[in-house]
Amino acid sequence: MPAAGDRPPRSLNDLFKWSVAQEERLREDDARLNNDAKPMSEERKKFLLDAFNALTIDEVGEMKKKLALLAKEDPALEGEEKTVEERLESLQYIVDLVETIDNAQDLCTVGGYPVISQVLWSRHASLRAEAAEVLATLVQNNPNTQVHVAERGGLQLLRTRLEDEKNIEAKRKILRALSALLRQNESLSGAFVKLNGLTQVKACMDAPDEPLQQKALFLANTIAYSENSRSDMLDWASDLLVLMQSESNGVREQASKLLLQIWAFAKPSAEAMTNAKEVFLRRQAVLAGLSAEDQSATEEEAEHLGDLLALCE
Repeated sequence: MPAAGDRPPRSLNDLFKWSVAQEERLREDDARLNNDAKPMSEERKKFLLDAFNALTIDEVGEMKKKLALLAKEDPALEGEEKTVEERLESLQYIVDLVETIDNAQDLCTVGGYPVISQVLWSRHASLRAEAAEVLATLVQNNPNTQVHVAERGGLQLLRTRLEDEKNIEAKRKILRALSALLRQNESLSGAFVKLNGLTQVKACMDAPDEPLQQKALFLANTIAYSENSRSDMLDWASDLLVLMQSESNGVREQASKLLLQIWAFAKPSAEAMTNAKEVFLRRQAVLAGLSAEDQSATEEEAEHLGDLLALCE
């Protein structure tokens, strides 16, 4: 195991360097007990490095190969199942790669974004969905890649695809990509609102698909992080009260959180608060009757309800 304070090895090259360092440490420890101990020879170091290099994958090289395949003409709807499967596997491979910050930056450096963005227009829903997953993973918690994608029209592209996409799974992943792109970015959130993006988010919230509703609510909460955007959601309260009675824990949690953000920004009329209070109290009673395990799963919803009731006082 790495010594205290060491960064854990994250690649085979890291592992090689760590192994050499550990052997040197062990030899130093042995030297304190046995003066005949010798440091690792250069020949030994070269042997280990060659062994590790033989096992190391050139991830950037592999990334370029996958992108070259994806850049080819989109497969026809019928008769090219093998080609579609190959492209899907390439996208999944890239998703795994860009989970690390260095690889995410490399994808941008080698011109990967234009290729992935083009796949979002594929005839095949599975490819569109996985391309959105690549973008979501690429920009998550990574300000550099967020800027890279935004400067190349990524926000407008995702907004357009959210409106046009008919496949539910692809639509869910586009929402996820937008949430990752807008996370804690007030300027991009404001730009999305100006693009009339909230209309499409609201349409997803109203759709009869709970996972889609939850992802739309999560995106709305991401946008509501910017107080200036909350004013555009003030008329959502009645719909959020309905969603707070959903069968889905995730939908209720996100709906109550969003309503709390909106009402903390601008309290509604006394009549609206009174009507809403009845909903909150009913939900509290339901949560109170749950098992200890189920109560643990709804802790955040319960916390939001308590805060909402406090606003009603």
